[in-house]
Amino acid sequence: MSKPTDLVQGTLDLLILKSIAIGPRHGWAIAQRIRQVSNDVLQVNQGALYPALHRLEQQGWIEAEWRREIRRLTMRWLQSVLHRLRNLFRKDSVERETEQELRFHLEREIAQHVSRGMSAEEARRAALLEFGGVEQFKEECREARGVNRLESLLSDLRYGLRSLRRSPGFTILSVLTLALGIGANTAIFSMVNALLLHPYNFRNLDSLVRVWEDRGIDEGYDARYIAPADAEDLRSTNSVFEGLTTYNYQSFGLGVEGDVQPVLGCRVSVNFFDVLAVTPVAGRLFSAAEERPGADQVAILSFGTWQRHFAGDPQLLGKPISLNSRVYTIVGIMPKDFDYPVPVELWVPLALTPVEKADRAQLSLNALARLKPGVSVSQARGALVNFSRRLEQEYPKTNAGRSTTLLQLRKELYAFTLPLFLLLQAAAGFVLLLACANLANLVFARMIGRQREIALRTARGAGAWGNSSFRKRFCFRPLRELLPSQRRSPVCARFAPVSPSDGPSGCPVGMAFALTATCCPLPSWPHSPSASSSASPRCSTRVVLSLVRL
Repeated sequence: MSKPTDLVQGTLDLLILKSIAIGPRHGWAIAQRIRQVSNDVLQVNQGALYPALHRLEQQGWIEAEWRREIRRLTMRWLQSVLHRLRNLFRKDSVERETEQELRFHLEREIAQHVSRGMSAEEARRAALLEFGGVEQFKEECREARGVNRLESLLSDLRYGLRSLRRSPGFTILSVLTLALGIGANTAIFSMVNALLLHPYNFRNLDSLVRVWEDRGIDEGYDARYIAPADAEDLRSTNSVFEGLTTYNYQSFGLGVEGDVQPVLGCRVSVNFFDVLAVTPVAGRLFSAAEERPGADQVAILSFGTWQRHFAGDPQLLGKPISLNSRVYTIVGIMPKDFDYPVPVELWVPLALTPVEKADRAQLSLNALARLKPGVSVSQARGALVNFSRRLEQEYPKTNAGRSTTLLQLRKELYAFTLPLFLLLQAAAGFVLLLACANLANLVFARMIGRQREIALRTARGAGAWGNSSFRKRFCFRPLRELLPSQRRSPVCARFAPVSPSDGPSGCPVGMAFALTATCCPLPSWPHSPSASSSASPRCSTRVVLSLVRL
């Protein structure tokens, strides 16, 4: 046997094309095929085979099976869409083609029977018996084309609009009734969505947590503070927080053109905006040097304060303003949708003295932290338990009986707003329920006005229940016709008009049902002027069950 020889690129491409010419193959089979046809003289370098396959695919000589399958499915979907569009917008043409095809089939069958010696009339009758109902199969063809439901929906919408146009008073009253219920629910849900589901526009909101120290007594939601020295220890020693910032509120007197106006401000540590992951729309954030007493006379304004008090002056950055009779320099303007903590209007550095930073006795600061990626709230809570134990051992005089805990920022807001909005949402739901009940009464009174029309429909027949397409077209469509104007009648829930070819077998049942429905008295319901003097409906078990089903 001769020594195996490696293949150069051009030869390898040709051998690959020849190997797959007899049928699809994967890479290993192509390599084996090349060795087989060359009696092991030629061998494929495994490192060169697959790049060659991709190169041939890129050039269009071959195609991967999965790509071919995707293209086939895409073309099938596109053809299906085009076919449905043609059936929808060229309905007359499609109907003519279907009718011609069915007629041709019947004519061939009739001709075959005539050739066997039947008369023309007998041949036609035999062909129709063998073929079945022509109209029935036309309807099934329409159902198979997949656009019958859309056509019925469009037809029902047109019918509903015509019905509403004929009764403007009923239409206006119904719309106003529904608008009251839907409007109240929409308004309440808008507030729920804004204040509960999306309360803050912060990046990765679920990783932001409020941190505070608990002294073992219930001090309320407004007493969630942490000691400055404990906060500094937690910031420098924890392994679960990406960043921790502290802040507290302070009221300022803002002097503008000789007029002093009260504003609510916030003293924040320099990493406050970094933890929240927000940047100013103009200017800069605080620097570490500005967190020292004496160098802290800089301020960042909220967008609303900038607009209200300074008329959106674009040259305001770097200018001085008066806060509590001290001169501060404006260094930044925050975005329009940022005002945390609500309703703060400006921010200044939290410049603590060395004595204040070393204080562990007074819980005076709010703390906000961002969890590290991959750290859960339960893991962070466990780390805080260990942190509290360590502080209790090191500083028993101030930290005895004190524990550090946290709560997600989103859930903290729930404590204030959830009970109120649940109550409002429940009230809005009852309003919608009452609106629907009132509308149901209007609809039922309106339905009784069509009693004679529906009785005539049921009296014309009620049969051919063996055919599903017939039931859909002649039995369920009257229900859909009543839907746009909300007039579903239990009278027509089981029976509907039939074509003359379906026979009179259902007429007695339909007549009996119509007679029962129109002759049972119910004095408390409104009387229909169009009905006979003895015709007023009665609330029966069948009516209740039909209404529940509908």
